[in-house]
Amino acid sequence: MNTKFSFVTNATLDDGVRLEKFVPQVLSVFGDYIDELLIVVDSKPEEGRIKKLHGRNSYQKATIDDFRRDFNSSKVKIVKVDYTVLDNVSEKWFGEKGVNRCQNGTPIFAFLYGIEQCKNDMIIRSDCDILFYDKGFLDELRRFENDYDIIQLPFLNNDIIPFSTRAFFINRQRMNAIVPLRAHKLDIVRRLHRFIFRRESYLALEQILDKEIEHFKIKFHALNTEKGYTMHIPRRDEFPALAPIIKRFSKGDIPKDQLLVKHDYHLKCWMN
Repeated sequence: MNTKFSFVTNATLDDGVRLEKFVPQVLSVFGDYIDELLIVVDSKPEEGRIKKLHGRNSYQKATIDDFRRDFNSSKVKIVKVDYTVLDNVSEKWFGEKGVNRCQNGTPIFAFLYGIEQCKNDMIIRSDCDILFYDKGFLDELRRFENDYDIIQLPFLNNDIIPFSTRAFFINRQRMNAIVPLRAHKLDIVRRLHRFIFRRESYLALEQILDKEIEHFKIKFHALNTEKGYTMHIPRRDEFPALAPIIKRFSKGDIPKDQLLVKHDYHLKCWMN
């Protein structure tokens, strides 16, 4: 019997404009490979660099009930981040309480909370601003699912870059056998600066996992572009006009110039 994956993504109440494009694309590309799509919604506002990166949001804030109404599929489940279990999840994964966000404001706990909420141990996790084109990576995940702790989904080209939490597979059962991990922090000088300004000093989750991969605690594999692509859409305001791009990307009709640009969407590449 073929393994069923859980798919999990994280969102804020500002991400409705992303989700209305992201959810149908995920359901279309992943189809019968997944039997649930969890949208883990953090009702707390974005912080730090992430807030500045996404900029001022001109779209109407959604509510949890809006998401439940808008994504009427038996596979789609809306889960609100429950901060009452922060310490429990933090202790499991890092052996210490209170690991919530990184020094730039990127979630750590909310990402791990989503992974913990999945009903299956075989989990695909991505941000809600990613597009997918599969030409074999799903079959490759099934092939390697019990051999690795984490598998990176392919980007737009095979340039070597650090591990990214933007789109990856995780075998939760295997990870449960090796946690707790070390909650890596900034160097001592920058840690002191963050302490003075009452900011967190943890590295981002992808940096923590990357260091554990480098130290051989996590068994890791990266899929290359022979099996497909993922593409990151950096800005919310790019999503409303994205339908024709999604249609082309899902079929593998991707401009050569775009394939040279690591993993971010560039509109100019699609205008010829």
